[in-house]
Amino acid sequence: MDEENKDKNSIGYYLFGFIIFGLMGLLIGSFFYGIMGSENVGSETVKEKTTIYSVDTQKDITGQFALGYGSIDTNVNYYVYVNDGNKGKILKHYNADKTHIMDTLEEGQDSYIETEYKVEYIVPANFHKDQLKNELVTYNGKKCYPKKTYLSDTLYLPKGYIKKQIDLNIK
Repeated sequence: MDEENKDKNSIGYYLFGFIIFGLMGLLIGSFFYGIMGSENVGSETVKEKTTIYSVDTQKDITGQFALGYGSIDTNVNYYVYVNDGNKGKILKHYNADKTHIMDTLEEGQDSYIETEYKVEYIVPANFHKDQLKNELVTYNGKKCYPKKTYLSDTLYLPKGYIKKQIDLNIK
């Protein structure tokens, strides 16, 4: 009798193991299909030019400090006003450590900021199509979604705009 129960239990364990490993295989396979099912059909570098109306530099202080412990960091940002598309202005900021400045514009030319992106066009795997319905574009005759990666910002200002002397006194 015990021998018969042992055989039944071992068959149950084998069946349970087979089902679990089968489900894990399906799960891992669907994960790799999602990664490898997408096809990159091309990429390009895109530059967006935005006219700016004023520029200011400011230190932003961030951090946490409590009961003698913590840290405080400072970041220098360029603050600019740009057109919001509705005849108004909106304030934007750009990290000074990641923004290049070019003081090459002649008098009378408008200052602007140029943001550079790399755009990759990816044909989504089947299960992505419903999620990305609104984002799909046509690139080289294929329905793709654009994946934007930030590269850099360049601020173009009139000649002589940058100060030659810097005040290093703490204010």
